[in-house]
Amino acid sequence: MLKLVVLNMSFNELKELPEEISGLLALRYLNLSWTKIERLPDGLGRLTRLRHLNLEMTKRLKSVDGLSDVLSLGVLRLQGSIVMLDASTIKELQHLGRLESLNIDISSSSALKKLA
Repeated sequence: MLKLVVLNMSFNELKELPEEISGLLALRYLNLSWTKIERLPDGLGRLTRLRHLNLEMTKRLKSVDGLSDVLSLGVLRLQGSIVMLDASTIKELQHLGRLESLNIDISSSSALKKLA
């Protein structure tokens, strides 16, 4: 499965991702929407070709710690998750120089100003 490019694990009871997912070096699209994951795996930064990460409706995912290591990420979908645009999240996002599309719920205009 080293050549796997698309992995769609949406709409299941998955609570965590195994660290071995970081061995899918060709992965470009990862869909974890509507899962019960609580945290992102530490090795996510090894997915150097990952361009699209869908975490929509991940109601148990509290943070995106470690996401700043995924430098190739161009699309991040967080809408409907409980991850909010706070200082910690903004710090992670600022490292994503190739990010072109961000879907996230924003609770205040001050958070939006920090993102700009």
